[in-house]
Amino acid sequence: MTVRFLCDSHRMLLSNQPAQAIKAWQESFDRGSLLYEKKEWQKALCFLGSAYETAEIIMINREVSADNAYELLASSAVLLANNFLMLGYQSESRKIYHLAINCLEQEISQSSTEQLGINGYLGHLYRNLWRLDCYPEKTGVAASTTIHLMSATMH
Repeated sequence: MTVRFLCDSHRMLLSNQPAQAIKAWQESFDRGSLLYEKKEWQKALCFLGSAYETAEIIMINREVSADNAYELLASSAVLLANNFLMLGYQSESRKIYHLAINCLEQEISQSSTEQLGINGYLGHLYRNLWRLDCYPEKTGVAASTTIHLMSATMH
């Protein structure tokens, strides 16, 4: 189960240039968030998808501290999943949550020292997935509160 928003050449570029990957994530996430807030969900999709994939690259390549990488991945996943939900693609929203959960669970298996931090992000993603299953109507959150929701449910 994969999601592809980045072409192979961009994926390779971002994998080989850490500073570029971080900058690309920030630009994609910011642009996608802005479009999401304006309820331009179709336009936001490619930016939020790129941010999610770039966050995966950053985490896998250890471009930032582990906790920051997990936060980038989880916040990107939440906003992308909500964007899919607002477009009426509930199964795609669910898929994004599952992809992010699987990615973080793989991290636990590779690093027991980060287990507590990862579990916090996993809990947040599982709660969002549960809400999606319980409330199938469009219940997306505002992009500006995504990071706030992440930190509020982490502590």
